[in-house]
Amino acid sequence: MERLSQLSLHHPVWIAVACLVVGLGGGAFFDTLFSSGFFGRAGAITVALGVITFGATAGDLLIRSQVGRIADKNGDLPHPYNRKNLTRVMGMQTVVVVVGTIQWGFGDLIGAKLC
Repeated sequence: MERLSQLSLHHPVWIAVACLVVGLGGGAFFDTLFSSGFFGRAGAITVALGVITFGATAGDLLIRSQVGRIADKNGDLPHPYNRKNLTRVMGMQTVVVVVGTIQWGFGDLIGAKLC
């Protein structure tokens, strides 16, 4: 999980895009292949990927804050832990969870319109 957290902290946009491609793209692909309403069900996968990534990142930040390993020796925060980057990381993961929730809830309607 630490590896996932580090990837999420260093490349938040790419991790979010990968989660969305797997959830949205995979759902649309299998929905057109089997035409069984799989697009809506794949929303659960999108949400799960977002929550797992969010949890791994939050867990890493919690552990680092408890043992005091976030700041450098001079007291500055390194790049992946500065406020701007953490806001971006959590924002991207929130977008993945919200899009997945919409896909999960309304995927049958959206899938019917797309196919």
